[in-house]
Amino acid sequence: MMCYTAAESGKNPFVDNSALAWFRSYLAGQRQHVHCGGQCSVLTNVIYGGPQGSVLGSILFILYTTDLASIVAEHGLSLRQYADDSQIYGSGHSDATSSLSNTVSQCVDSISNWMRSNRLQCLGRRCVCRAEYT
Repeated sequence: MMCYTAAESGKNPFVDNSALAWFRSYLAGQRQHVHCGGQCSVLTNVIYGGPQGSVLGSILFILYTTDLASIVAEHGLSLRQYADDSQIYGSGHSDATSSLSNTVSQCVDSISNWMRSNRLQCLGRRCVCRAEYT
């Protein structure tokens, strides 16, 4: 499962061995099926992820994506996260809009590469860029 895979690789300093064992017991052996129009699909083992709608789901996702903060910081930008939503933002003078736009674009490319290598998908249609001046 994604959380303890990250912890086992040493990438996640927030999960120690006892917590790792607890996460394994929580995530291992999960099964799911889809119910639609009065029909049920075959019960299937969940190989990646955790139970949707669980209290821990958002926390596990944030633990899994802790690398995002360092990727964003490498580009001199800032990151806000809530559940599975992330905001990348930076600031600058109005005459540096083009430079900031290029930096954000490079950061999004770096994040997209990281996401692909970690079995996540970036929904480009939900990416929005906005400029605000004071």
